[in-house]
Amino acid sequence: MSNNETQSNGNLPELQWHITGETKDINGFSCTKATTTFTSAGVPMLISAWFTNEVTIKDGPFDFSGLPGFIFELTADGHFNATFENFNYDKIKVTPIKDI
Repeated sequence: MSNNETQSNGNLPELQWHITGETKDINGFSCTKATTTFTSAGVPMLISAWFTNEVTIKDGPFDFSGLPGFIFELTADGHFNATFENFNYDKIKVTPIKDI
């Protein structure tokens, strides 16, 4: 596997995101907040994600995706918090990812 590939064992969850319109800067990117509910081990959690459409990769940490841009920060009811730091993105060297 090269550094440009992503793999997942199994299906990614289909999440119903609600884009709030709230914004903040993360690593120099303008990010928008979105929320969804996700159940893990029978425990429902409110997920908050901060994403930017300035990065055209529609992905994020763990199995969370489905927003119109890259997820820089993800929190779940105080259970965990994941934030990308020192993120480098070169718009000129972008490799398109094809939807299957």
